[in-house]
Amino acid sequence: MITSTFELLADTRAKIDSVLLSVDAKRDFWLAEANLAPTIYGGRSGGAETGGGEPEAVADAGEAAGH
Repeated sequence: MITSTFELLADTRAKIDSVLLSVDAKRDFWLAEANLAPTIYGGRSGGAETGGGEPEAVADAGEAAGH
């Protein structure tokens, strides 16, 4: 049982720290999952490697049309 205000603050700080650690762990998991999926299924990792931020097919179509 919490008997003082300082114990309440310490307990709340500990809960917040544990939630932040949990969020960081979940973020790391999903980043690893996102990096692993292209390796398993093939394809390129990092979608915006063309430089212009548009897919290659759209960039090629624009060049073919004389733009």
